[in-house]
Amino acid sequence: MKEVFTVKDYEKLLPIIEYLENNEKITTQKAEELTGKSPATAWRYLKKLNDIGVLKADGNTNNAIYKRY
Repeated sequence: MKEVFTVKDYEKLLPIIEYLENNEKITTQKAEELTGKSPATAWRYLKKLNDIGVLKADGNTNNAIYKRY
């Protein structure tokens, strides 16, 4: 995954990536809690993972559950 992201991006996403090692799904609220970032930023982080095929969004933007592939 480091090949897809810059080191800085990878470090920002690391709490989410580590969480997903033991969990099959994550919500924006959980990403927000893990990273300490705003809901909009947490959503952007999950969108990045969705865009590269690590996660698949299920539901609408505000209530999406992101599932691991």
